[in-house]
Parts: sequence; structure tokens; C-alpha cells
Amino acid sequence: MEHNSGPSGDHPAPVPAGTTPPTHPDFGAIIHDLRFRITRAIDSGDTALCLELISTLEATKASLSAIQARAAYAVEEQTISAHRQAGTHLKQLHRGAASMVALSRMKPQQGSRVYLDAVRLLQEDMPCLESRFMAGDVSEDQVLALLGPLMQATREDRYALDRQYSRNPDMLQGLGTGQCSDLARKHMDTLHGPERTAELHDADKHRYLRCVAEEKWVRVYGRLPLPEGLALKQYLESQARNLQQRGDKRTHDQLGCDLLMSALTGAGDGPFPLKLDLQLIMTERSLFLGANEPAVLPGYGVIPAQYARRLLAAPYNVDSPEDESYDQGTAFRLKATAAFQRLFTAPGGQDLVAMDSRHRIFPKILKGFIADRDVYCRTPYCTNRASQADHVVQAALGGPTSIHNGAWRCRSCNLSKETPTWREKLEDLLPHTIRIEPVPGISYRSKAPPIQGIVRHRVPVLDARSAFWVQALGHAAADTG
Repeated sequence: MEHNSGPSGDHPAPVPAGTTPPTHPDFGAIIHDLRFRITRAIDSGDTALCLELISTLEATKASLSAIQARAAYAVEEQTISAHRQAGTHLKQLHRGAASMVALSRMKPQQGSRVYLDAVRLLQEDMPCLESRFMAGDVSEDQVLALLGPLMQATREDRYALDRQYSRNPDMLQGLGTGQCSDLARKHMDTLHGPERTAELHDADKHRYLRCVAEEKWVRVYGRLPLPEGLALKQYLESQARNLQQRGDKRTHDQLGCDLLMSALTGAGDGPFPLKLDLQLIMTERSLFLGANEPAVLPGYGVIPAQYARRLLAAPYNVDSPEDESYDQGTAFRLKATAAFQRLFTAPGGQDLVAMDSRHRIFPKILKGFIADRDVYCRTPYCTNRASQADHVVQAALGGPTSIHNGAWRCRSCNLSKETPTWREKLEDLLPHTIRIEPVPGISYRSKAPPIQGIVRHRVPVLDARSAFWVQALGHAAADTG
């Protein structure tokens, strides 16, 4: 099957026969009507009126999302044109568009490219779907779920589904996102059964396993070919059932997790043959005096001081953790090693400004400090895993390689800065603050999170004395040999 998704800068395809180009709703009339209905429904306390209002607001949200999709499409077209005129990224003319749209939508960078690809398909290939989207008959979630399986389809295949929708206007009514995806897959399976079968047989080329740090744990997920994946699922369920029948008190989910970990590491019931290198950032008060100031675990985020001390003590006090009610489970079946390095904070102890290393090695020393200070990707709303030290003011524009001109970024955001109009500058040293301008006149502010506490407690006297000290320490850490 032909792959037609992705921006090309070409003009949109002609509208298929039998469809009507979508038009903008009359939002003036909608808002006028809503003002009255909102007051009436909420003040009355009538459940039926409130539910009717919720339904109307949802349809209005869908209409606005459809217009937002049109605007996103226009941003990408303008980005493509700008790259062409500047002669930059001629093989990736869309570069930077997804990041700008994600910032404007207050959405993570992750998935923003997929969103723009779906918007392009919607605008160029599926006018009936867009018309119903604009009218508020389908939600953004439904539209994106339907378009997902059509990314690899031909333009004719998408036309065919769109025409079918125009002849059957109730086709998506009441469908959840999973059902919308299934409908699109069914359409593709009907048209291209042999090719789809070949894709399923070829799925092992796209297998993967990933580990992502989340709020309370690390999520492990992946993709297996269909037969192997079903076989693993059946094996874990069968083994968990057998162990529970023999009196094992662990839950079905806990058993599945433990069985998989034991199989992956070959540990059986013994310790896992894995080692965790702890690079905890915590105050001396929390480490040695039992204070409750939270610690930071790079690659994960903030953790309680008690849990940080438990991690450090685990290899040595496996029989007596701090909290006697703590269920050891698999937690103390792992070896942990800790290394110590001093990091300096500004007055107030909430912002990292320097470290005691005297090395000049950028990747290991300076990059590590920037990662410890910023923790996450510095692009607002981005949830991608950050792994690159980026120049705030690009090196090509004269930006120095220093603590102050460094920011922790994911690969996608780092590349997005190469859009011709994109500019960034350091706005403040304490806290480290960047102003991001994707295009002239549009800007966003990004502050490094406080290394201790939830909000910063400003002390005017200390703030007034800090700027020169912070700047001197930052340059010393980068420049001394």
C-alpha cells in the first residue's frame, strides 16, 4: 500500500464528487445562544438542562477543534514555504511546525507530528469527515482515532471511506475511539486483505521494548508479533493461576510482573542480576540528619527523602528497612551503588548553579549538570524523554557552551529549533529562565523547576545579592581546567 501521509507542500487534492466543502460555523450566534443557556441551566439546577448544555458545549468544542486543525495545517504550509525560501532542510520541509503547534495547543511534543499528519489527511483527503467535524457531529478524539489506521493508506482508499461516510451519515454515531480505529482497519482489510496479511506476518521487524519513568514506577511496554504476544499472555496467565491455586498470596498482576522479571533476568527466586547506579540529588540534611526535603532521582523525578534513604540503604540493610510495614517484595532483590558529587545551590537552596568538578569535558560534566538542573525537557508542555544538552542561543548564532546557555531537551525539540524563524534567549539566571520565540511576536517562558520544594520562596535581600555570584559560579564550573 502506498504511503501518502506527511507534508509535501503540494496543493490540497480536489474535493471528491458528492461532498460539500466545510464552512465555518456562525460562532457569534452560538455564543449568543450559549450565554442564555449557560445561565439558565446552571442557575435552575435542572439536570436535563445541564446535560443538554454539556452536549451543546461538546459540539462547540469539536467545531473549534476543527478550526484549530485548519490553522495547524496553515502553520505547516507556511513552515514548508519558509524552509523552501531559505533553502533549509529541503528533505524535511515540515521541521519545526509540529513543535510550534504543540506549544500553541498546550500539548506535549510527543505525538505532535502524528497530529499534524492526521490534520493533513483530514484537510486534503477527507472533506466529508472535516465537514462533520466542523459541524460538531464528531469529536477530535474520534477523528484522530479514525485517521490513525489510514496513515499508510493510499489517497484513493481514504477517498473511498470518506464517500462511504457521506452516504451513511450515522456511521460514526456513538462510536468510541477504539471502535473508530476498528472501523478504519476493517475498511483497509476489506480493500487490501492480502497486503494486510503480509503486514501482520512482517510485524516482527517492528518489535520493541521500552521503559518509561512515570509517577510511581517505571512502565515497561513493547510490541510483539501477534502469535508470540498471545503466547506470552497465555503463559503468564496460566502460571499465575497455578501459583495462586498453590496458595501464593500475590495478586494476579503482581505474579505476572514477577514471572516476567524472573524470566528476563534468569533470577528465579533469587536476587535480580542487575545493578542500579544511584545519582540522587538530595540535601545533606535529608541524607544525614533525617530531614524530609524531597530528593531528585535523575531519569525519574522527585521522590520522598525517606524513600531515597531506603534506596541508599537497601544493599546493606535488607532485613531492616526504615518502615517496618514496607513489603519488600522485589524491591530489595536489586543491588544499588551510590556515588557522591557536590552540587551548589543559590541562596534559598532551590536552584542549582554550579558543581565542584574542575573538568572541561562537555558531554560528561556540563551535560550532566544541565540534566540535573532542568530534569525535564525545557520546551513547555513537552513530555518526551530529554537526553540532549542544547544551546539556548544556537552555537551557529554565537551562543557559548556554558551552564547558563545550556538547556536539557528531547531530540525532537532540539531539532525543531532549526526552523528559520525560531529564536531563544536567556531571560534570567535565577531561576534559570528561557524565552522561546517560534516566530516573531509569539513567545513562551520556560523556567527550570526548583530542585527543592514545590514553589520558590523569594527572599528580596538574597535575590539582590545573588545575580553576580550565580553568574561567576556558572562560568567557573564551565571554564576552569
